[in-house]
Amino acid sequence: MTPASFTLGEGNRVTGDQLVALLSGKQVGFVRRHDSSPGFERRFSVYFRSDGSFSSRCEIRAVGATSWAECPSIDDNRSRGGREAGVWHVAGGKLCVGRLRNQDEVCYTFYRDGGRYYLQQASGGAACMPGDVSIQ
Repeated sequence: MTPASFTLGEGNRVTGDQLVALLSGKQVGFVRRHDSSPGFERRFSVYFRSDGSFSSRCEIRAVGATSWAECPSIDDNRSRGGREAGVWHVAGGKLCVGRLRNQDEVCYTFYRDGGRYYLQQASGGAACMPGDVSIQ
């Protein structure tokens, strides 16, 4: 997990209706180093629809390269292709996402400091979302 670029605490946690309003109809983006291939990084775009569904796209490139290509898989060969869909909701003040391909649910605590955002994994299996994210 990448460390937060700001201090995390109860005072800057985003929960409940605030979290739904922050994400509904928005795209969350982030870049992460590829754990199993250290010379590569992946860029993710996750669009959170107001109906509780989401779609995501994964792109990959060699570190330092300028162009991106679609990921061959989202989760190290358990699924094929760089796109997937699922459902999302807020439970217990946390963002929870479930992928349609394998129905694993992962929940995150969401923090904000001005225009900076950070996701901290709260429950579920391996995930690449924890870390700083942008919202558009």
